[in-house]
Amino acid sequence: MPIKIPNLPLDPNELALHKSALLAAGRFHTAQFELLELVDEVDKLRIFVKLGQKSAFAYFVNAIGLSEDMTCNLTTVARVSRTVPELKQSVRDGLSIAKARKIAPIITPENQKHWIGLARTLSFAQLEKELVREFPHRSVQERAKPVAENRHEVVFGLDDDGMALLRSVQNLVSSQENIAATYEQTILQALKEYSEKHDPLRKAARRRKDTAEHVVNERDQHSCQAMDDAGNLCSQNRWLHIHHIVPRSEGGGDDPDNLITLCSFHHHLLHRTRDEGFTRRTADTSEEKECSG
Repeated sequence: MPIKIPNLPLDPNELALHKSALLAAGRFHTAQFELLELVDEVDKLRIFVKLGQKSAFAYFVNAIGLSEDMTCNLTTVARVSRTVPELKQSVRDGLSIAKARKIAPIITPENQKHWIGLARTLSFAQLEKELVREFPHRSVQERAKPVAENRHEVVFGLDDDGMALLRSVQNLVSSQENIAATYEQTILQALKEYSEKHDPLRKAARRRKDTAEHVVNERDQHSCQAMDDAGNLCSQNRWLHIHHIVPRSEGGGDDPDNLITLCSFHHHLLHRTRDEGFTRRTADTSEEKECSG
């Protein structure tokens, strides 16, 4: 038969410490909810653009100093809460941001009562097990981490079709190289061949004629050339555009000297800055005419 062991009484100092911990935990939770609200507003209004940040995530990490994990949790919950407001309300009522983030990818207006209820009553580990049981295809989270010098562990999931394709390519590599190719050797070979075929710098290196696009890619090393106030280059190498320094509408040509590589964020920001500057200049001119009249 189980035996119940009573709690020991706290002395005055221990009781004061306990009460202080309760108050600090309450303030911490309140601050988390306030941050959630702020993240939502910043993300919707996109004020981070005017501060030179590419996203709400970058703004809260770089400009505000939050950790990447906390920012990821807050931004994910904020965005899902626009479709399922009950998720944000549950955080206000005491649900931790970590648990809210855990159920955010699968919660819908139809199942929100069920999953918010589980998140409130189960421990974090129990909640993870329940999610794996009902959504086994989500049980593998992509990640990469260093495990030794010059060595990384990469984890990701594949469906049946993806696994069949991987094994098919593994057989091809094994036959071509006359080895029993591992998954690592197979993936590396596939990556090398894809890069050789599609990488703009490699394409520029083997070009037959000096097209403007190839020249610009080689010159800019296929990376964003936007520079901040401190003289640092953006160097983003995804979602790149070729920008005309002098617009075509103003007579700018397609020669490499008039072209520069910009990421989509800085490209749109540059056009927005120029458009707003043109609007202000037009307004100022109109105001001068009205005043002089």
